[in-house]
Amino acid sequence: MAALRSAECDELTARLTAVAAFAETVARGAAPGPVAYALRCLAEGTWTLEQATAHVATGGAG
Repeated sequence: MAALRSAECDELTARLTAVAAFAETVARGAAPGPVAYALRCLAEGTWTLEQATAHVATGGAG
C-alpha cells in the first residue's frame, strides 16, 4: 500500500510541477483562450507540459 501511495504522490508532484512550469508560459502573455484549455488539460493529466506549451504557442491551432 505504501508503494502505491508513493507512486501516486510522485505522479501528482510531477503534474503540479508541470502546471507551475506552464504558469511561466502564461506569465509571458499568451492568449487566454488556448491558455485556459491547455491549463485544464495539463491539470487533468491528459496533456504533458510539452503538449500544453505547443498548444499555446500555436494559438490553439491543431
